[in-house]
Amino acid sequence: MFSWLKSFIKGLVLLLILFFVGSNLWVWSAGWNRTYTDANQITPGSVMVLLGAREFIENTKIPTGSYQPRIDAAVKLCKSGRIKVAVLSGFDDQSWNMARQLRAAGVKCTLVMDPYGWRTIDSVHRAAACYPNQTIVFVSQEWHCNRALWIADRIDLRACAFTADFGEGWRPISYFLRDCLAKPKAVIDWIMGSKLTTNAATNEGNVVFK
Repeated sequence: MFSWLKSFIKGLVLLLILFFVGSNLWVWSAGWNRTYTDANQITPGSVMVLLGAREFIENTKIPTGSYQPRIDAAVKLCKSGRIKVAVLSGFDDQSWNMARQLRAAGVKCTLVMDPYGWRTIDSVHRAAACYPNQTIVFVSQEWHCNRALWIADRIDLRACAFTADFGEGWRPISYFLRDCLAKPKAVIDWIMGSKLTTNAATNEGNVVFK
């Protein structure tokens, strides 16, 4: 009597597994031959977008593990002389902290805080709106950069990535595993129309760090 229901459930589970695996592979493939660790491979005059992360685990002084490698990679890239503008994209406190730390590390180029980069999709769309026809370089861990590049491809944004070290401790591992869920979510967001998190205009709200 319920054989059809069992078959339906099995088919649905199979489809979900195929979607999960397929979307992860599809989004991951966006980074093929476009993620770099050598600053000399980055086009001179590019706009860097440092994707935000929390420096510490919430309500503690315990480092998240992935934050400092992003800062180190951004400093290295900026000091290569190939970046004309560095955009620090995340929540308000994240963008401020990243800008402050880059300047303290000796970065001389223009620093722009994007306090509305609440999610990767927001950061990518805002970069496209604020810097049209520019080469964008995303900075984060490779698993994160692949997702940013995939989103960029959906809106024809010319982009590559400069990847940070994976990071130490179990937190970076948890972020990597969470990104395995974020990749299918990115595909779903695209199918549903790529609705952004904030209502702020994508070409407004950025502030130059002084």
